Amino acid sequence: MGVVHKNVVYAISCSKYSTPVYVGETERTLRERMTEHLADIRLMREKPVAKHFTERDHRGVNDVEICILERIHDKSRIFRLIKEKSWINKMKTEVPVGINTKVGLSVLWREYN
Repeated sequence: MGVVHKNVVYAISCSKYSTPVYVGETERTLRERMTEHLADIRLMREKPVAKHFTERDHRGVNDVEICILERIHDKSRIFRLIKEKSWINKMKTEVPVGINTKVGLSVLWREYN
């Protein structure tokens, strides 16, 4: 899985589906970010990934599958967010098909305006 890699765009899939349900990005190690997602699921937090994996007919963290979609060599957050949005579009993980609810580029745009 490459959990020690930093600066990545990653996908979270559900073992119940054949396609990814969520695409994210992180500048930290994938291990650090996944630890947060898994804690959100265990603690049943009100976050899209946690909500999905705690729905009826799901087995919580046991249904989680993770993979790196792309390692980013440019350290800029903007570049990482552009890549994330590209993968969200490619994998079709935005609501209502997937569980991506807010797109980083939109958030970034609001921060800088």
